Amino acid sequence: MTRFRRSIVLAGLVLTLLLLGTSCWNAVELDRRALVMGVGIDKAKEEGKIALTVQIVKPGQLPTPRRAPGPGPPVWVVTSTGYTVFDAVRNFVLQSGRKLFWAHMVVIVISEEVAREGLAPVLDFFDRDAEPRRLSKVIIAKGIAAKEIMKGQHELETIPAAAIRDLVEGFTSVSTAVSVNLNEFLKRMSAGGVEPVAARIEVVAAEEREKAEEKALQSGDDGGMAEDPRLKAPPRFRVTGAAVFKGDRLAGWLNRPETRGYLWTQGKVVSGIVVLKCPQNEKETIGIELIRSEGEIKPRVQEGRVVAEVKVKAEAHVGDVLCPLDLTKPETLRLLEKRMNTVIENEVRAAFRKAQEGLRADIFGVGAALHRSSPGQWKKLKDRWDEVFPEVQVEIKADAKIRRVNLVLKPAQPK
Repeated sequence: MTRFRRSIVLAGLVLTLLLLGTSCWNAVELDRRALVMGVGIDKAKEEGKIALTVQIVKPGQLPTPRRAPGPGPPVWVVTSTGYTVFDAVRNFVLQSGRKLFWAHMVVIVISEEVAREGLAPVLDFFDRDAEPRRLSKVIIAKGIAAKEIMKGQHELETIPAAAIRDLVEGFTSVSTAVSVNLNEFLKRMSAGGVEPVAARIEVVAAEEREKAEEKALQSGDDGGMAEDPRLKAPPRFRVTGAAVFKGDRLAGWLNRPETRGYLWTQGKVVSGIVVLKCPQNEKETIGIELIRSEGEIKPRVQEGRVVAEVKVKAEAHVGDVLCPLDLTKPETLRLLEKRMNTVIENEVRAAFRKAQEGLRADIFGVGAALHRSSPGQWKKLKDRWDEVFPEVQVEIKADAKIRRVNLVLKPAQPK
């Protein structure tokens, strides 16, 4: 055997031994894991501790093609406390007997109280550990404990955490809420010239629930609620608006028009309805369906002051018309487009006003855009950007186009 052949054989033997002798030293079988779908983070009652509430899937309760769902709830909601998130995570084993498995997590819900004190400490575990999904949605619970969100149920989804994720992702239908995953949030939190935003979840106001229940009882359709009107249905949640951060601390909130104003600047308005007043009678309305948009921010330094030029392009269809309007005339469409431009510009202006005057947080990325276009100017301003951003002059220009009127050119009128 030649020296070359002996080397090949030896290399083959070494490779075989390596393959046979290799194993995952920390491997845990799946049936010894507790599969987490969602986590809620609150301050614990004990000073200095954090409380984690998780939704753990109960596989035996889930339906399959060959088996009906079990009699109990599909998830187990359990809370653990610790001095750090990692400490609380490990303490779950004292109640579950299994280590938590984070690879299927879809939402991270954080209480307003925790968010105002800073998210860097509570998100460090999810950033550092290899298991948690970076695509998990970051959601801030306004006025309610994250634990209560984790305990909530949903009529259309078996797994409540999946329902919360779908609520967040459904923002594209109305464009009045935001959808931000863990990766996006952490990148913005560590970047310069731009501040993070997150989804906001809240309880539907009690008076709204009571009105809906009263209306259902009067109509004879209580939707399965108890006949006694004093017995109220469990609280319902909704995702709307946005949570605004300065660094890692919650600074405040955007309402729905302000949120869409922010989304216009980011080119993230992909659907939704703009309601316009009819030209002949402003008590009647026209519904315009948004189909796409583009947003661009171009900052410049002019006479020692930063000016942000904001351009928004939008395309839309006519959705419904509740007044006599002849859509065959080009001047009619131009008038509607002009009114739509006004709505867009007002929403963008409202978002900037809240961010500059109320929150003093550059969620639009004006600073980051200045860094890209004029690195020298940014170098001079970055250390005092918190002071400069509220004084930025904003120039807004919208360009809306109505592409279709959807078959009916002249709406039917009542006799």
